[in-house]
Amino acid sequence: MTVTDGENPVVTVPDDISVFADAGLSSATVTYAAPTATDNVGVTSGPSLTAGLASGGAFPMGITTVTYQALDAENNTGSASFTVTVTDGEAPVVTVPADIIVSTDPGLATAVVTYPAVTATDNVAVTAGPDLTVGLLSGATFPLGTTVVTYQATDGDTNIGTASFNVTVEDNEAPVIRPIGAVSFEADPSGTREITFSAIVDDNVDTGIAPVFRLDGNVITPPYDFPVGLNAITINATDTEGNAAVEVIFNLTIVAGQAPDVPDITTSVINADRSMTIGGTAETDSTVRVTFPDTTFQEVTATGGAFIVTSAALMTGGTVTVTSTDDRGYTSLAATVDLFPDYDQPTVAITGAPTRVIDESPFTVTITFSENVTGFVLGDIGVTGANVAAFAGTGAVYTAEITPIAGEAVVLSVAGGVAQDDFANLNVASDVISIENAALTETEEMITQVMQSRNAALIATQPRIGRFLLGGQFGSFNLNVTQGVGNFDLTTSSERPVWLAGQGRWSTEGALETSYFNLAVGGHIAMTENVLLGAMAQFDSTVSDEAVMTFESTGWLVGPYAVLRMADQPLVFSASYLMGQTTNTLSPFGTYEDEFSSDRSILTLGVTGKMELTSVTLIPRLDLAHVTDESEAYTDGDSNLVRAQTVTMTDATIGLDFVMPIDVANGALELIGGIGATSSRFDNGVEETDDTRGQTELGFRYTMESGGLVTARATYDGLGQDDYEAVGAEVSFEISF
Repeated sequence: MTVTDGENPVVTVPDDISVFADAGLSSATVTYAAPTATDNVGVTSGPSLTAGLASGGAFPMGITTVTYQALDAENNTGSASFTVTVTDGEAPVVTVPADIIVSTDPGLATAVVTYPAVTATDNVAVTAGPDLTVGLLSGATFPLGTTVVTYQATDGDTNIGTASFNVTVEDNEAPVIRPIGAVSFEADPSGTREITFSAIVDDNVDTGIAPVFRLDGNVITPPYDFPVGLNAITINATDTEGNAAVEVIFNLTIVAGQAPDVPDITTSVINADRSMTIGGTAETDSTVRVTFPDTTFQEVTATGGAFIVTSAALMTGGTVTVTSTDDRGYTSLAATVDLFPDYDQPTVAITGAPTRVIDESPFTVTITFSENVTGFVLGDIGVTGANVAAFAGTGAVYTAEITPIAGEAVVLSVAGGVAQDDFANLNVASDVISIENAALTETEEMITQVMQSRNAALIATQPRIGRFLLGGQFGSFNLNVTQGVGNFDLTTSSERPVWLAGQGRWSTEGALETSYFNLAVGGHIAMTENVLLGAMAQFDSTVSDEAVMTFESTGWLVGPYAVLRMADQPLVFSASYLMGQTTNTLSPFGTYEDEFSSDRSILTLGVTGKMELTSVTLIPRLDLAHVTDESEAYTDGDSNLVRAQTVTMTDATIGLDFVMPIDVANGALELIGGIGATSSRFDNGVEETDDTRGQTELGFRYTMESGGLVTARATYDGLGQDDYEAVGAEVSFEISF
C-alpha cells in the first residue's frame, strides 16, 4: 500500500486589509503580518507570494489581492489570499483668503467686499468645487458685523473639503447732528421761558440716537426753563460703536417779555335789564378779562383783535376793568369805565317859587327831575291856595304857572310815584314848598312904616364916636331945626371917660309925622393912646301920628364900642354893636290900643380922617349902619292876628367936611361945610326899597373971646332923589363946661 500525501499544505494569510491612501498620495504603504504554512507532512517550500505586493509595498488605490502558496514534499500546493483595499480618505484642501475687516461704505450700514478667488487641491483630484456654501460671494454687499464665508470642494471619492474665513464690516462712521438755526423767544412773566427742544442725529447704522444737550457745561433735558439772554446750547451724539459726532452749538435767545397794550373800550352800554355790555379792541388772540363791579368776570379771546361781553342782569354800579393777557401770560394795564345802572328813584325839586306872595300875580315854577321821566302831567302837581296853568315840559324839566288865591298861603308839591325813569324807577316825592301870603294888613303896614321911620332916626342920631380920637369934642348944647327934620344934642367933653349925648329928630314923611329922642351914655378906657374900648347904653322914645293912627314906643340898646386911631396917620376907625328891646303902643284906628314888644340891634362902622392943609382942614368920613327890628305877633283889639314883622335898614354915607379959618379982629371965625351921599336900603319882608341921595351944608362957626361958640349953617338933603327934599337952617350956641 502506497500511502501518498495528497493533502495540500495549509497557508495562513492576514485578514483582508482596508486602508486610506497615504496623505497626499494615491497609494498607501501597507505592512501586514507574514503568512504561514502548515502541512500534515511538512512544508517544503513557501509560503511564497504569488500575487499582489509584499508587505511594506505601496498598494495602489483600489483592491489588490495578495496570494501566498506553499509546497509539501509531495508537491502538494496549498495557497491562500487576502485583499488590501486602498481607498481615498483625504478630503480636498480648500484655500480661502485670510479674515477680512472693512469699514462700512459711506452713509451705509453695509460694505461691498471683494476677496481673492478660492482654490482647492486634492491628493487625487478635485472633482467639484470649490463652491460657496455659506456667506456671500466676492463683490457682494456684506452686512454690518462678521459674515462667515465657507467654500467646499469634492474629490472622486466624494471626500469633501471645506474652508471658511470671516468678513467683518465695522461701523467707523461718526453720526451727524443736523444743525439748528438760532431762535428767539419771549420770556414768561416769571422771567424765564420753558422750551421743549430736540435735535435729529443722522447715522449710517443707528437710528434714534439720543443727542446730549449741555448749557454752561451742564447736561440739560427738555423741557428746560431758559433765563433771559443768549443761551449757547452744545449738542453732542455718539453711536453704539462709540463714534462721536462733531459738536453743534445751538443759540437760543430769551428776550424780556412785554405786556400787551391797554385794551381800548369802545362800547360800554347799560342794557334795559341793567346788564352791562362791554366791547372794544385788544391784542389779537389775547385773552381779555372783563371784571364787572360785582367782581364777577368774563374771559374771551380777542379774535381778530376785537372782543365784546355782556354781564349778568341787575348789575351793580361801579368800575368795569378790562385787561388783556397774551399767550405768554403777560397782562396789560387795566382799562376802566365807570357804569352805574339806574337803581335810584328820580328826585324832583320845585324851584322859582317866591318865598312869599303879596297879591294874585302869577309866577312860574320849574319842576326839575334828577333824570328824564315819563308820565308826569299837570294833575300830578299838588297845590293849595293857588291855581295851576300853562303846564309844559318834557324829559326832566317842566314848568307851570301858579296863580295865588287872594289871602291864602300857597303850598306846592309833587307826590311820589307819579313819574318813572327809563328803568321804571318811580320818583320820590318832592319837598313841600310853602309860600307865605305876605300881603300886609293895614295894621301891619302901619307898624312897618313907623319902624322904618324909627330906624332911620336911630341911625341918624348915633353918636360919632370916632371924634373921641380925632382931636376932641367940647361939651356943648346944640339945637337945630330944618324943614322936615329937627335935631338937638347935649354932649359932655370927649376927653372924659364917661360921656353923655342927647339928640332929637323931627321928620315928616308923607302924612306920617314922627318925633324921636335918643339919649346915649357911655364910658371907655384907653388901652393905648390910639385905642379906646368902651360900652354904651341908649334910651330912645318915638311918637308917630298919621290921621287917626298914633304910635308910641320907648326902648333901650346896650353894647360895646371901639375906636382905633392910626399911629402915623390922622385916620380913625370906629365900631359899635348894640342890642335891645322896645315897648310899643299902637292905636291904628283911634278906637283901641294894642301893646307889643320888639327886639332890635344896630351895627355901626365908621372911618373918619383929618387932612390939615395950608388954609383949610378936610374931614373925610365913611359911615355904615345896619338895623334889624323884629316885632312880635299879637292879637289886636278886634281879635285879628297881627303877624310878626321883621324890618331891616342899611345906610352907607360918605362925606367930606371942611373947616376954613377966617381972620377977624376979635375971637375966631371958621367957615364950615361939607357934602355927603347916602345909600339906603329898607326891607320889610314883603318888599325892598332903595334910595340914594346927596347932602350939602354951608355955614360958619364963631368962637367968642368969652369961650362961647356960635354956629350957623344951612343944609340941603335930597340931592338926586325926586321924591324927597329937605332944606333947613341951624343956629346953635355952645358953652364949654
